[in-house]
Amino acid sequence: MKPHQLLKKYLERKQKVNPKYSLRAFARDLKVNAGFVSRMLNGNQEVPLKRLGQIARILDLDTVALNDLKKAIACEFMSEIGLSTKYLSGSTEQSLATFEDKAMTAKDLSALSPWYNIAILELCTCEDFQADSKWIADRLNITQAQVEKSVTYLQNNGYLEEQDGLLVKTHKHIRFPTKQSTEIVRYYHKSMMELAVKEMFQKTDTKRFHQRLITSTSIAVNPENIAAAKERMAEFQLKLAEMLREGPCTEVFDLTMALFPLTRSRDG
Repeated sequence: MKPHQLLKKYLERKQKVNPKYSLRAFARDLKVNAGFVSRMLNGNQEVPLKRLGQIARILDLDTVALNDLKKAIACEFMSEIGLSTKYLSGSTEQSLATFEDKAMTAKDLSALSPWYNIAILELCTCEDFQADSKWIADRLNITQAQVEKSVTYLQNNGYLEEQDGLLVKTHKHIRFPTKQSTEIVRYYHKSMMELAVKEMFQKTDTKRFHQRLITSTSIAVNPENIAAAKERMAEFQLKLAEMLREGPCTEVFDLTMALFPLTRSRDG
């Protein structure tokens, strides 16, 4: 996908959340005239590199989305001068699934609480899925009451729908991009980390051991490399998720990655 096509998708996503946000509003916030933005969105004007930071802030791009845009710009430039794009790290199309789906608002973050809302959505895509609250409760080790409340929430908020007596996930992929620390996201990750600890200490049989990987590495780092590391981690997570989805799915797993400081900052 070319840079101007990505920008159109990003703008459309923002407009789904805020229908009053116009091309002229985008131009105003970018501090350029509307004609410039129109040409940029039509592919007749290069996306100015010096304004990428502004564009990211205005269109609410997280690390993954901004990285997609950067790679699209690099891909287009390399094609123009006759270089193969195979030298670019990572796929330039990996994250396009983020656009075919639900436009996320702050309210949508409530789907992350409780944690099993997302697990139920993924379970619905498994080949042996049964739209029965007891079956779902048994698979996720939660109560039927929790399942029924969660399914009602997911249906009322457009994540699930009933088709011919079956519960169907309405969007192939759902990603919750966040650009700052948010309480509900923190609690979601806390829940998944607690489940990982529970899995590690309560499921000690050989079969479960071989089904999981819980590992860590302590590393001396140059803080200037953190942003690039986060981009690579996000890209890896998307690639691994696509690989794990290949073929018939019958289980739901969680993939949690963490990168955080063990030392106190010298800046205090």
